[in-house]
Amino acid sequence: MNNTNQNKLRNIEESSQEFSNWYFSNAIKEIIFTMTGMEVAEEKATEETIKDLKEQISGIIMLIGNKRIMISLGMSTYTAKNLVASMTGLESGSLTKEDLVDGAAELANIVAGKIKAKFSVNGERYDILLPYTITGDDHSIIHKNKSAVLIRLYHTENIAVIAKVFFL
Repeated sequence: MNNTNQNKLRNIEESSQEFSNWYFSNAIKEIIFTMTGMEVAEEKATEETIKDLKEQISGIIMLIGNKRIMISLGMSTYTAKNLVASMTGLESGSLTKEDLVDGAAELANIVAGKIKAKFSVNGERYDILLPYTITGDDHSIIHKNKSAVLIRLYHTENIAVIAKVFFL
């Protein structure tokens, strides 16, 4: 591997460590707790360790600034119903597919906003693009030959959210 590629790899590794420790992990745990009252456990994960978890709804958002960052929050329909019901105060049985799609996008948007605020403490400026949602049984998100640099599983006994970060 040449020096340029080694430097790029080192920068990505440093970015993922810095990002995961302060910005990302704390933001997701704080937001899920604030919005739902649920305390989630966090586990490091890989594509292999999460392969049996169904991602049926994913809220996705990008932050553009010193780094280009894409965040994906994937979950089952069951988890989405529980999170959105807790966030909105509505009964999970009354939620429509549109409610779940909007809720997943809003959760990604709130996480990005919290991360943006944490970046600004260090003088870094980021813009947040509009969130979007991908649905479908067992979908996956791949960005042009790049796999997620950071994968975390946030869970309780009843819910599981797969969070992925891509440094683009």
